[in-house]
Amino acid sequence: MSREHEGRTLMQIAKEAAITVVQTMNPNDKVNVIAFSDTVLKPNRCEDTCYKSQLAQATPQNKECLLDFVRLIDYGGRTVYSEALNEAFNLLQASELADSQDREHVILFLTDGQPEDAVDDGLSEGEKKTRRRHDIMNMTKTRNAEIGNRVIILTFGLGNQLDEVLLEAMAQQDGTDFGIPRDSSAGEIKVGRFTKVTNPNDLRVQMASYYNFFTAMVVSDKPIFSVPHQAASGIGLITTVALPILEAGKLKGVVGVDITLQDLLADVTYFHEGQSTYSFIYTKWITQQWLQYTSIISIYLQSYLNYQMMN
Repeated sequence: MSREHEGRTLMQIAKEAAITVVQTMNPNDKVNVIAFSDTVLKPNRCEDTCYKSQLAQATPQNKECLLDFVRLIDYGGRTVYSEALNEAFNLLQASELADSQDREHVILFLTDGQPEDAVDDGLSEGEKKTRRRHDIMNMTKTRNAEIGNRVIILTFGLGNQLDEVLLEAMAQQDGTDFGIPRDSSAGEIKVGRFTKVTNPNDLRVQMASYYNFFTAMVVSDKPIFSVPHQAASGIGLITTVALPILEAGKLKGVVGVDITLQDLLADVTYFHEGQSTYSFIYTKWITQQWLQYTSIISIYLQSYLNYQMMN
């Protein structure tokens, strides 16, 4: 990763891509970042210990902590796949046990080199390559089976010093060519995708496109409330409410508006209740850092919405 491309090292380019991926997460996602060479490095400066043992909710504060970790990554060594993959499965497994929601389980695996996992020194170079492929695919198969084959692996190869055959097999989760046949007895295997990035300048876009892999082509007419966040203008906490614009069932655009939580609270406080209308506030603590704030969602009946539109 110390090789340079147009004045930047591959490590700098990889870090930019990781930052972009983290920034694409929304608060309903859970995320963590692992840096690896011959050892594994995880976030250790964040106050929340969940970073060390499972995935973290992708709130603005948690994402910023992960981004700080990514920016500080600067170390090298041998390229050991198995350590990183094993730790990734540990985090996913721990998070699944702690999470009541049904989520996609995804590993985005980025490397610029062939695996250098430890094998018998007495083997020839060709035999070492075969053994590494076998061991990595066997470990992946075993760990994924532990959580019902729910994990999808998207592999990204940067540059031209790759074992493309292995990265493709990891994404397909098919080690048949290495003596590790597919086994769906623990659940249906979810096939991922291998992306070779020959131009490092394309890495950020290619990795961020992982989101398209999971896009559900279902048009919803329900409004979406963002997580409350500080307005850049300094007016305090705001939430963005977005609603799709549909024509004959087809999505034509999106309309959105920023609403301060102060205004939302005032609407509910001073709203005049009638026989067919009502309002209430639902509050939820977001993080320990935001204990002084609340996420306020005001829910109104259609009659009140119509009233607001007319006035």
